[in-house]
Amino acid sequence: MAKPTRPPTFRGSDFAMRYAQGQWSEERIMESVNASDSYRALPYGRSQVGPENKEEIPEYWEKYIRAESVGKRPDILIVRREDFERLSDRLPEDATLATDEELAPFLDVAVCAIEAENSLWVAEKMPDYGAERITRKDFKAPTVIVKEQDAPELMAWQEHHRIPVCVVQVFYDRGYIIRLDEIMEAVDEIEAIQRGERSESSSIAELDEKENKKKAARFQKDRGVFITEQSYADSRTGTSSKKIIYRAHYSAAREFGVLDPNNPPVAQPRVMFEGNGKIMAYVHFEGGVLTISAEALDMFTELSARRL
Repeated sequence: MAKPTRPPTFRGSDFAMRYAQGQWSEERIMESVNASDSYRALPYGRSQVGPENKEEIPEYWEKYIRAESVGKRPDILIVRREDFERLSDRLPEDATLATDEELAPFLDVAVCAIEAENSLWVAEKMPDYGAERITRKDFKAPTVIVKEQDAPELMAWQEHHRIPVCVVQVFYDRGYIIRLDEIMEAVDEIEAIQRGERSESSSIAELDEKENKKKAARFQKDRGVFITEQSYADSRTGTSSKKIIYRAHYSAAREFGVLDPNNPPVAQPRVMFEGNGKIMAYVHFEGGVLTISAEALDMFTELSARRL
């Protein structure tokens, strides 16, 4: 999908706060990958919300659409360490604003790309953490989230570059990783069941919407992937809007890594001032050391072998 050439009206403080927290996740992921013996992480997706000075927005947007020409760029590229060392002198100063043509040497050898997400939860303390079975849709346990509006754009990028996209959700104490394909395959199956297309007699199933919903609900619990809604606040209007999201239960994902309990993140209070005078208080994580798991490294190795 082509990007609009006209600069958007960048969203307010709510989006800026979420974006700042997301950057913390990206930093922890990149540090953990770069500390490994075999892989390196490169910043790739958009690195800022947008200029505070409105006069700078057109210039920024021009650079942004020039760089992000196909779909939605994932936040991070993962490459083998030996490839990075061989190509490091060709890395642009700011890869997030470099074109894919400029980054072609790295895209050609990329193992995968990562879309980073963040959660303001301590995973191990969530009420349903460690439960043997998923018994309800509104469980409180770690999940890996993809927004419905982002999924087609990420899939378009993946298809164009033929590089698998993974989603990593980082919590206060640990992170989880899953391939975007795994989530989307489950979503397609759920939607097909809801339409009655996975029944022995689809013509009858299509007439029984209630039964289809029950089947879809059972499938989601068994598969560990859910289609649900989440509210997003808009401080400019004082309202919130619901958006569809895809949630993969942590049991359907792999552990990406654990944050060092002896060097935990610090939850810092922050304040943001809206242009209309409203003051927004929020929590921001700082620091912390995330150690990548053997599971995640094995996943990179699997993906690397498929690209060879």
